[in-house]
Amino acid sequence: MSGRPLLFVALVVVLSGCAPSASEEAASLCEDLGNLAATVALISAPPEDATVGQVRGATEKLDPTIDQAEHAGAVPDPEGEGFRAAQEAVLESLKGIGDDTPIPEVPPDRLAPIDELTTRYEGIVASLGCSELGATGA
Repeated sequence: MSGRPLLFVALVVVLSGCAPSASEEAASLCEDLGNLAATVALISAPPEDATVGQVRGATEKLDPTIDQAEHAGAVPDPEGEGFRAAQEAVLESLKGIGDDTPIPEVPPDRLAPIDELTTRYEGIVASLGCSELGATGA
């Protein structure tokens, strides 16, 4: 029994050293956001020949990074949650529209949620100071 408290303390010390620091977490998220810059650009300003399926797929591609932003201590909860809500709004607005439908044929009101998604993305990039960390997303 006398060895268990020592083992517990040793385990806590080892595990606490495994958690990334806030700056490491921010740098990792900035890298992911930077890697998605072209994806967000496609969503926010799709080329004339883009289809709903391409925009929907690009929006879904944001999932892992949005998950990371929602759970990152470096991102305030409202920002991470707002990013997720904006993504869900885009996907919801595209429901019922066929993947092969050209974007120019989609009514503008159905594409309106894209502006909020872009704004949320750019807000997280700015709040994390991604350009200062060497990774930019916008």
